Amino acid sequence: MLILVCITLFINASGQTSGSLHLSTGYAFNHNFMLAGNKVVGSQAMVLMGGAGVKFPFMSKLYFETGLAGEAIFASGKVGISRYNSRSFKLIVPLYAGINITSGLDVALGTIVKNNRDILDFSIRKSNNLRFELSLMGNYSLNKNWLLTCRLNHNIGTPKPFLTHDPRYAVMAGAAYRIFQKNKPKDTDQSTE
Repeated sequence: MLILVCITLFINASGQTSGSLHLSTGYAFNHNFMLAGNKVVGSQAMVLMGGAGVKFPFMSKLYFETGLAGEAIFASGKVGISRYNSRSFKLIVPLYAGINITSGLDVALGTIVKNNRDILDFSIRKSNNLRFELSLMGNYSLNKNWLLTCRLNHNIGTPKPFLTHDPRYAVMAGAAYRIFQKNKPKDTDQSTE
């Protein structure tokens, strides 16, 4: 939360601050790995994500973006001779720094912070409550309000037992709709002679 406050305090909004709603779907997977002496194979998931974000421009082409989203993960795979299916829900806070390449195309690199444990199992007294993912995001503007989005996520440092219900790698695609765009007020000269 402190990071979000710092970002908003130190941004010189020289462009248009905008907010959007987004919906994405994707595929997540792991390479085969060992867990408690058993080989985990075919670990994969279908991912649905929806939320809202705010983009804060600074300088001429750069921006910060953050927001809040929910993610539903439907995972399956095989551990040893047993098959598993799991469902989990995550709350996500993305933090991106990006660049506008053209008027309709931008790319951003950042991190995603989300709960590692299910919400009902979340406790400050337990370890591994949060997980962090590196994320590369691209947006293409179809028109003034609609954007196509694409994300590549890579989990960093999460213990292997948690990777069965939320795999390490994810490829996401979706759409976003701008709900507001606020222009910075222009300076006006009030002096009269």
